[in-house]
Amino acid sequence: MAPAGVSWPPEEIRIPQIQALILRGFGSLKASLYLALRIDAGRGARAWLREIAWLVSTAATPVASRDWHLNVAFTYSGLERLGLPAAALAGFRSAFIDGPAAPEHRSRALGDVGASAPESWDWGNAAQPIDVALLLFARGVDDLAGLAQRELGRLGKYGLSVVGAFEGHELPGRKEHFGFRDGISQPALRNANPAERRPGVLEPDRSENTVEPGEFLFGYRNQYGSLVRGPEVDRSLDPENHLCASATSPTRRDFASDGSFLVWRQLEQHVHEFWRAIAAQADEDRASRRKLAAKFLGRWPSGAPLAAAPEIEDFTLEDENDFGYVADDPHGFRTPFGSHIRRANPRDWHLASKPKEAIRVAKAHRIIRRGRPYGDPVAASMDPEDILRTPPDRGERGLHFLGFMADIERQFELIQGTWLNGEKFGRLDDELDPMVGATPANRGAFTIQATPIRQRLLGLARFVTVRGAAYLFMPSLRALHFLGALPG
Repeated sequence: MAPAGVSWPPEEIRIPQIQALILRGFGSLKASLYLALRIDAGRGARAWLREIAWLVSTAATPVASRDWHLNVAFTYSGLERLGLPAAALAGFRSAFIDGPAAPEHRSRALGDVGASAPESWDWGNAAQPIDVALLLFARGVDDLAGLAQRELGRLGKYGLSVVGAFEGHELPGRKEHFGFRDGISQPALRNANPAERRPGVLEPDRSENTVEPGEFLFGYRNQYGSLVRGPEVDRSLDPENHLCASATSPTRRDFASDGSFLVWRQLEQHVHEFWRAIAAQADEDRASRRKLAAKFLGRWPSGAPLAAAPEIEDFTLEDENDFGYVADDPHGFRTPFGSHIRRANPRDWHLASKPKEAIRVAKAHRIIRRGRPYGDPVAASMDPEDILRTPPDRGERGLHFLGFMADIERQFELIQGTWLNGEKFGRLDDELDPMVGATPANRGAFTIQATPIRQRLLGLARFVTVRGAAYLFMPSLRALHFLGALPG
C-alpha cells in the first residue's frame, strides 16, 4: 500500500546481491553459531573478506542446495577498521555510528538499565566491543561443527579475534523459551520479481502485511515514497567497478544498495520467574494459567491469536496472522491493549484515527525478524505445567534477537523505546510490555480490559535481561567484494 495520494510501481528486488538471511532466513537449518569478532589488523581482515565473500549465501541461493550457509555483517568500527573512508562512514545515521551501548540516553530509551545496562553486558560494550558478526547455519550439529572448525581456523589465519561464540537452535514446536510459538508475524516485501523468483519475504501476502522494500533494504523506495540512500564512495576507490553507479553523481559509487541494518540483541529469558508470576496471579487450574499467559503475549502457547480464539485455544490457528483489532476488539477485551503483540505491531489500532491510516503508519515501523533461541529448555515438552514442575537450574537460556531494517531509529528504536517501553502507550497508565519491557524490580503492572470490571495485576518483575547487543550493517555482495579490495 502506497501512502495516500502517492503511487509508484513495484520494484524488482536484486536478489543475487542480497545476503540470504535478510530475505530467506534459514528456518530449515536447525543448527547455528553466531561469532562476534574483533578486527586486529585491517589488512588481514580485508584478506579474510576477499576469501569468504565467495562463500556468502545470497537470497538467490536455495537453502536446500547445500548443508551449510554463512552471512556476515559489520559494526561501524568494523567498517572503519576495514578501511571504508571517513566520508563514506559519515553517510550513516547516528544510531549506527554510536551503537546501542552509547550514548547513555540511548540505553535508557531502550530500557537497557540495571542488570541490562551496557556495562553489565558480556559483549558489545566498551569493554568487549565487536567489529564483525559471522553467522553460520547448518543442517545439523555435525555439519555445524565442521563448518565452525573450518571458519575458526580461517579467522586465526587472518588475525581476527573471537569475542564470543553463541549457539542457536530451534526448540520443539518452533517455540521460544517461555513456551510460545514464535516467528509468526513477518512482513512481506512488495516487489515486481517474476513469480519463480520470489523467495521468503518476497512471496505475495495480503496488502495489510505488504511493505515497501525500502523499509528493509537500501536502494529502494520506503513507505513514504523516498528512495533510501546510504553511504557513497569516490569512484577512484573502486577501480574494479564492484559497486554500482551512484544515482546522484557520476563521480560517486553506491556502497549501501541492497544492504540492510542488523540489530542483534542477546536476551536472557527468566523462564521460571515468568511462569511463577503467572501462577501467582491466576487461579490454580491449568486453563487459567494458560489463558493469563496468553493475555500477556496476545497469543496462546500454540500460536493461536486471542483475536481469533479469545476463550478457547484453537490449535489449528497456530500460524494465523490475518487479523486486526479495531473491528472486532476495539476495547481490548480479547487482546489487552498492553499485550506484547499489540504493542509490537499495533496493526489497524491506536496509531491513527482511521484503521487504514493506522495500518499505513504501522508499515513504516516493521522489522524482518530472524532470531533463534539458545540454551536448553527448562522442560523438553515446552508445556507450561512441566516448566512449573521443573526445579530451577543455573543454566542460561534466551533468545538471540536478529532484526533487519533500513532505519534503526524509526524502526527498532521506536518499537523498543516508545511502544514496548512506553508507559502511556495505548492509553495505558504506567505500564510496560509485560513480556520484554524494562520493568522496575517487582513494580510492573498489567491491565486486562474487561466488562464490567477490568483486572489490574501489580508487582510484576522483569523477565528478560540483555546480555549483549550490536548494531551492524549487512552489505550486498558487491559491497563485500569492494571492502575486500580496499587499499591498505
